[in-house]
Amino acid sequence: MSEETKKCPDCGTEIQTAVDKCPHCGCSLNKKRRKSGGRTGWLLLIIPLVAFILMWVWIADMPRPKDPELFLNLVLIGTIISTAILVYVESSKLGFGTLKNDKKPIVYFIGMVLLWPIVYPIYLYRRRKKGKKKRLIIAIILSFVFSGSYLFLNRIFFSLSHIAQPTDPAVLNAVHDWLGRQAIPLRAVEAGNGFSDLAPLKPLFKDVRIVGLGEATHGTREFFQFKHRMLEFLVTQMGFTVFAIEASYPGCLPIDDYVMFGKGDPDKALAGLGFSVWNTQEVRDMIEWLRRYNSRQPEEKRVHFLGVDMQRYTRAFSVIREFLSKTAPDKLADAEAAMNPLWFDQGQFKTLWDMTKFMRPRAGAGPLLEALGAWFDQHREQLISRSSPTDYAIVRQHVRVLQQYMFMTAAAPGDVNPRRDKAMADNVRWVFDFLGPETRMVLWAHNQHIQFGQTGWMGGHLRAGFGQAYYALGFDFNEGAFQVCGTAGPDWRELRESRVGPAPEGSVGWVFSRAAPRVSSENFIVNLRGAPIQGPVATWLAAPHRMYFVGATVSPWPGGYLLPQMLGKTYDGLIFINRTTRARPAATPTDMSGIGKSD
Repeated sequence: MSEETKKCPDCGTEIQTAVDKCPHCGCSLNKKRRKSGGRTGWLLLIIPLVAFILMWVWIADMPRPKDPELFLNLVLIGTIISTAILVYVESSKLGFGTLKNDKKPIVYFIGMVLLWPIVYPIYLYRRRKKGKKKRLIIAIILSFVFSGSYLFLNRIFFSLSHIAQPTDPAVLNAVHDWLGRQAIPLRAVEAGNGFSDLAPLKPLFKDVRIVGLGEATHGTREFFQFKHRMLEFLVTQMGFTVFAIEASYPGCLPIDDYVMFGKGDPDKALAGLGFSVWNTQEVRDMIEWLRRYNSRQPEEKRVHFLGVDMQRYTRAFSVIREFLSKTAPDKLADAEAAMNPLWFDQGQFKTLWDMTKFMRPRAGAGPLLEALGAWFDQHREQLISRSSPTDYAIVRQHVRVLQQYMFMTAAAPGDVNPRRDKAMADNVRWVFDFLGPETRMVLWAHNQHIQFGQTGWMGGHLRAGFGQAYYALGFDFNEGAFQVCGTAGPDWRELRESRVGPAPEGSVGWVFSRAAPRVSSENFIVNLRGAPIQGPVATWLAAPHRMYFVGATVSPWPGGYLLPQMLGKTYDGLIFINRTTRARPAATPTDMSGIGKSD
């Protein structure tokens, strides 16, 4: 090639050195011009980015009945049309379509409208031939996140909006007639109002060993108050002997010491659980009732307060250390090495997710805890001879809780909850083995955990192990307030009030709220085990209908806090509270200083 020619950097054709534009492909050879992206280029990048932010910050949080699907589609159409117009205008100005094999502006416009995820990055790449910056990588990223976000959110909204809706008046009337005949109207949700309205529950619970009391939120005052009332009923009228909660087994033992023997400070013990959702006036009142009740009973008839979760395991360290120092001091070093990865200060984390990510690499220490547990099993008789069967069983359970936590944190994201729920079910079984065959338990947890309709949840394991002796009693409501905490920011642990309006049409709360005149109460219990097995009511119970489903944190899901549930295949009974208020935080602040700090 002579000195007077060069190759075009885009099409490779040999051209004269002096020309500023390739005559074959139209590529600009002016380096200064090629560095310019232009305002249109920036707008082509900004519009999909703004649309992506709107999808997640505004539309995904949009409560019904504001129709988030409509706004989502408007953002999609607006993004596609506006960028297509910009592409048409810019490509016309740049002279697209004037050379051979060069697409005309109208082709890019139609392509953007019909195949935006593909044509959008292609155009932002090809515009470099006209002297503009190529933005292929960022265009591909924006195309992926914008299109992916739309498809994901649209699928969620579609699933929420296409759940079976009981719009047929005949079906609604049949369901309301059935509720009018079968529902048990509640005189009050607060304890101290007698048990005459709860008397119909006696035959239902006659052969039940575990009553699972769920909750649609972790922060509703009326749910907590009615659970307190149910506890009093089940203890005084039906002989239940254990109260268990979705909270740490090691952390609940100081509360158990208080309700059983009056030891310690109940406010500090409740705050020390590390669960701000349980550190409320309502739970504190229930603890005080248990103490008053137990103070009048012989020790063998007192009611325990136990945890079945493996989170907030702080107290396990000192329990294990103290036990080994008395029975096997030579094993202390191995125990410390096994427990050491679990020592950290929760206060260092800015978000819940930061804490989760921090723990995952430490799950590699799991084999050390497994070895410690195996050592306890192998030396069981020796350790019992140096302590007692009760002391050994309690310490072994503390080791098991640490093993469970490590096993949970080592799981893939989709397997965390199943591992946690299996562990909680195992801990329920351990309580029965530890306290004896006459044990009867009131189990407090979220609806998600006590329901038995889906495999992997605690309720499913309990139904498999206890059969019909496990009764899952879910909760739902129509409208009102509750408390949740955030997932990010400096105050991510702080609880704040959240409020929802009347339940949307077709949801369980909507249907049940309209049954109040026939039930003679806006709050009631319905036994689903006694539901018809065929006919419109059976069909309605077998179909998915939205229920409130709120955990400890603000919901990351669009469409409010509603998820589909099939009542007849999920719960044995349901408690409906029409209007709710936020649970009242206790006076003593929750101790969140450390999950794994050494005592």
